[in-house]
Amino acid sequence: MVSVTYVKQIMILDEAKHKSYLQTFVEEPLEFEDFINFMLGSLFDDDKSVEEIIPIQNGKAFIIIFRVPIK
Repeated sequence: MVSVTYVKQIMILDEAKHKSYLQTFVEEPLEFEDFINFMLGSLFDDDKSVEEIIPIQNGKAFIIIFRVPIK
């Protein structure tokens, strides 16, 4: 059995990140909630396991804690 080592990382998603996304991807504007879901889906697509989602600033920002396998 092969042992896999992981490293934990964090991502902070807030209004500034959302605004940056909107400026970069003008052709695919997303509301803030959809942006959060898109970013979580991107982690899943990249085989990164989300361990915890912590809302901050009364739900206007989120700290995402996820694991990345070290290969």
